[in-house]
Amino acid sequence: MKRIVWLWLSLALAVPAAYAQQGEEKPASQPTDPVEILKKADAACKALKAVTYEVSYEGTGELKARVGRIQAKVVAARLSGKADVLGLGQKFVVDARITMPGASEPQHLTIGTDGEKFYVVRHDAKKVHEDVDPAVLGQIGRGVLGAMMLEYLHPAPYDDELKGKKRELLGSKTIEGVDCHEVHVVYASEGAPEATWYFSKKDYVPIRRIDQMTLPDGKKGTVEKTASKLEINPKLDDDAFKLKVPEGYTKTDEPAP
Repeated sequence: MKRIVWLWLSLALAVPAAYAQQGEEKPASQPTDPVEILKKADAACKALKAVTYEVSYEGTGELKARVGRIQAKVVAARLSGKADVLGLGQKFVVDARITMPGASEPQHLTIGTDGEKFYVVRHDAKKVHEDVDPAVLGQIGRGVLGAMMLEYLHPAPYDDELKGKKRELLGSKTIEGVDCHEVHVVYASEGAPEATWYFSKKDYVPIRRIDQMTLPDGKKGTVEKTASKLEINPKLDDDAFKLKVPEGYTKTDEPAP
């Protein structure tokens, strides 16, 4: 449920891995039951310890002008032995370029947590926000969280989908060079958007998520996130997640905008 909450937060803000197919032979058969595919995706994500990937996030249709665009590089590892204040099961560093609706130039941000402190580095303003309270991330930081593929390291990655009102296998589609199962989900939560997921047929990790939304005036649009250059279980040390304050930047414990 918390993954859906992060999605809503990122949309309210109004901003917002592919594996190379190296000649491996396809399995002789593929599952056709969408619930089985979701269970395999759930198990695949629960087995991950760390990931690095790039992600793009943007709106289409009626949401194109209302949702900005985020392009980011993500380094994340599963939390162990630390309190999980956000409930996302991971520490992370995200280097992001965010283009706000109506803006012509992107903002450069770095957001992250080492599992104890949270921070936002606003490179254009040369300002750093850091505190033990995740509220320091502000709306813009939560928007970046909404753009991440949080399922990779989430403690319950596909609980919401497995409990959905409807699950349907739409077919196959190649995303970022990866042959994927295309699974549509209608969630049980009232007001949640419907989603179409794209899971690698090789290892069942998610590559793309598309949320379909109907606005109050009946017009429709989507919010899409796509992962690429995914590396599974890279070796990462704790220093990878520590805040590094660039020279000349001002530091505060006040929340980011």
